[in-house]
Amino acid sequence: MTPRLPQHIPAIVPYPEECAGEGVRAFRVFKRLVRRLPGGQDLESTGLLREQMMRELQKGGNIYGHFPFVFADAVPEVSLSQLRILSVSALFFLQHVLLSDELLDESHAAHFLTVTFNNEFHALAWQMLAKAGGRQPLPWGLLGTCYHEYIAAVLAECREHRESPRPFSEQDLIEVVSRRCAASKIISRALCFLGKRPDLAPDLDRSLDHYWVADCMRDDWRDWRSDLREKRYSYFLTRAIHGAGGAAVLTEGSEARRLEVLGKYIYGSGFLLSYLQEMSDFVERAREAVTSSGCNRWYRLLGRELVLIHSQRSHLLRGLVSLQLDGERCTCWLARSRMPRACDRAISHAPTLLSSAQTAIDFLLKNYRPGIGFDDFVTAHGQPLVWVSAYVGSVLQSSRNLVACGDSGRQAALQQTLSSLTELLASQHRDGRWSLHAGMPADADTTAWTIRFLRAARGVSPQLLSTASLSRYQRPDGGFSRFLPEEAGEMFAGWAISHPEITGLVVETLLQMGARNDTACVPQARDYLLRARQDQPLWRSYWWEGTAYASFHCFNALRACGGVLAEDDEKQIFSEICRCQDKSGSWGEALRGRSTAFETAYSLRLLLRLRATCRVFPALLRGVKWLLLHQLKDGSWISDPMLRLPHGADRQPEKFNDWKLDAPLQCGALLRDHRRLFTTASALAAVVDLINIIGDHTLIRS
Repeated sequence: MTPRLPQHIPAIVPYPEECAGEGVRAFRVFKRLVRRLPGGQDLESTGLLREQMMRELQKGGNIYGHFPFVFADAVPEVSLSQLRILSVSALFFLQHVLLSDELLDESHAAHFLTVTFNNEFHALAWQMLAKAGGRQPLPWGLLGTCYHEYIAAVLAECREHRESPRPFSEQDLIEVVSRRCAASKIISRALCFLGKRPDLAPDLDRSLDHYWVADCMRDDWRDWRSDLREKRYSYFLTRAIHGAGGAAVLTEGSEARRLEVLGKYIYGSGFLLSYLQEMSDFVERAREAVTSSGCNRWYRLLGRELVLIHSQRSHLLRGLVSLQLDGERCTCWLARSRMPRACDRAISHAPTLLSSAQTAIDFLLKNYRPGIGFDDFVTAHGQPLVWVSAYVGSVLQSSRNLVACGDSGRQAALQQTLSSLTELLASQHRDGRWSLHAGMPADADTTAWTIRFLRAARGVSPQLLSTASLSRYQRPDGGFSRFLPEEAGEMFAGWAISHPEITGLVVETLLQMGARNDTACVPQARDYLLRARQDQPLWRSYWWEGTAYASFHCFNALRACGGVLAEDDEKQIFSEICRCQDKSGSWGEALRGRSTAFETAYSLRLLLRLRATCRVFPALLRGVKWLLLHQLKDGSWISDPMLRLPHGADRQPEKFNDWKLDAPLQCGALLRDHRRLFTTASALAAVVDLINIIGDHTLIRS
């Protein structure tokens, strides 16, 4: 049966609506039970319950308030009443852990109310757990081991990390940092038992162990200033202290001076970049643990966490790149911070086009995952693995001639990756069509990029690559849609109308496959592309925020099918591109998502296609220099929100003004490629075009 687009996408930002509502309900029950305790009526006025967390719980925005519901789709046999009781149990465990922290904090004298309510909350947590089980006795010994993990983590932290900034080992991150939250696994294990899914418990244990490391790392980063004042040596603070010079930093003059020294190291040395990457790695491991477990809601939420981390990392990178490109400011700043000039640089300064391309190729090859492909973007429908893999693979194919024969290592790695990807993509077709991923209907965009990639690969059956598979997507107006109307459904009718960028890409692909200019579908598509400009200099895109990607493919398609624009039209295109170029040399600064690297790459590629070669040179040179100057030292470029996920019924997304940045789990969002693979491949494609047309040049001088 052909998959259809799901006709309901839950708005789960920050959490699914039904989960948030259940969190509010659980908090009300929690408060009602607390008021029944001796002295409970006055508890909120004592300050023992943290105000910010109480506000989050009251609105349903804290995961602990609806913790069981996050995994409910994997345990359908657990009833709604059981899930709600477990939610209340989770809240009592949370408050027990928080009050225990208060008691362990030597800076606060133990208050009799803290001790009393801590014991009450602990008892109520277990009582609610027993109530959820009903007549079915829970595996108390198995659940008790989770609590023992929590106690062991508290003891280890008090003994080894309270008095001094002693380094944390990798094992400490799980056994000390993460398992301070091990009480959460009491709830998840109870869920698995009640839902008759004992096989799921080990996967959730591993996932939660890694997730809580990342969560605690975020809290440590947020609280590092207060932790320094209170001499609480968290993982973040300990790493920063040792990186900035060791324990000697703690003897730096006044408290303000210590905060200044550590702050400059944290935000200016590259420390925070590696810290955020480590956070991302832990979330990745948490996702991998539940990839095939059926915990789809949890998996999507972890995807959202990944995007938010990479969004923070991109903002930080932007600041570091700006700082390092300004030599005078950078030198003065480094002198004031008393750090060596050899601090961790964010940018590479590849001097030539060829060296830039080679480091970009290395980055992409390093991020290929056998059996999965190139994994990037997180959307409400899942991750578009096939589409991204085919796109990146096509760019790598076009760059093969840049890998020198003498560089056997890079050459072998490139060939191995392309061979592996060929086998993977060739096995994923549905009657000659391909979809973003297994749960989606086939689409023209993914099919076109996959056909382009496989057509240039070796050993692919010609029967697999058919023009008929793409011709199905042509609409009565001559354009091509991404999805077929019958597979998109009424709720996503806007995704099944003609789109300029899809039409341009499909026409290019059909002509590459041998279709003639007079083939029935080509003249109709050409007429559509000419009309689609709508008296505008550039083509508007449906799926991308900027105009460069759509304009590049539409212009290429028209030229390939004989619909060459008049010279005056090309002059209009050239003038508009120059008008949109920022004074820095980039394009995209004025866009809401500031997708400069992606927009710059496709603007450069379009400039190279224009006939007015001499006139485009100044804009071209400024753009190329900007691109090379902003390449990161790992070979990638910063990614920004650029891919639209329009509301399904929206036929004119360019008129929609309420785009949510980095909100991957809803429609009406602008998404970034959080692994930077799509952006880097786009920039690499521009550099390859430049080398093929003007040759290699040294553009950046030290």
